[in-house]
Amino acid sequence: MMEIRFHVNTAASNIARNKGINLLTIFSITVGLFLIAVTAITLSTLKGAVREWTRGFGIVVYLKDNTDQAAMRSLKSKIEREAGVKEARFIPRSAAMASLKTVLGEDILEGLDENPLPDSIEITLSEDRLNAEFVRETARRVKTYPGVEDVQFGEQWVGALFGVARHFTLAGTAVGFALTVGILFILSNTIKILFYRRTNEIDILKLLGATRWFIRIPFMVEGVFFGLSSGLLASLLLQAALVWISAGNAIPVLFPVAPFAISILLVLFGGILGLAGSLIAVGRIRL
Repeated sequence: MMEIRFHVNTAASNIARNKGINLLTIFSITVGLFLIAVTAITLSTLKGAVREWTRGFGIVVYLKDNTDQAAMRSLKSKIEREAGVKEARFIPRSAAMASLKTVLGEDILEGLDENPLPDSIEITLSEDRLNAEFVRETARRVKTYPGVEDVQFGEQWVGALFGVARHFTLAGTAVGFALTVGILFILSNTIKILFYRRTNEIDILKLLGATRWFIRIPFMVEGVFFGLSSGLLASLLLQAALVWISAGNAIPVLFPVAPFAISILLVLFGGILGLAGSLIAVGRIRL
């Protein structure tokens, strides 16, 4: 217990003696953690928006004119057994024409002698399986079934939508990784500077028989302090930003977890980075 108290008191004394560099370090890490949190929430919001936009998206299967009722029921049953199919709904040509008249108006279609629309089956896909490759592969298989004339599913729209989401995810991940590396760089260099400012004290401790880890632990405590303090400030800044966004009636933010949990995770992530940065620093210093 006395040893722990010594390490904490030593770290607190060092923090108090080097206010300038410590405040600058905390400010820099706070900005980095805030940007990481904003990036993560933005990606979560984008993924949620894509899920909402594609909710209920499906495939339309147009049937051949000579397909009888038994073949239609068999085809519908076979489609329903496809992996990822949430629902398959048969749309007779009469219902399709009625829907078209509702949209275009009966006057426009008054000159038609017969119904040119085919019978069809609308396939609704599960949201968790909804991606461009899966939709394309499902449509390709369904098109080979007997009685199917054509299949439409908006391939270009689905591919473009998920392509944009994928590119944003890759870019956001790269930004988050770069910011994390930058924070570790700032932390490790700050710890090394603080270490070299205490060379005289460290020499005395070595003469008194202090072990390497006994000397290193106060610097690790300082690193954790930097990380936790920065995480706390970043979480407060993030909550203030979210309140401001909500008050401005902007695009709703879709949280991966509860807002309070985000703050806790941000503080913990800051503490982990602080420990990792200090370990990198003291590990490269030769005692």
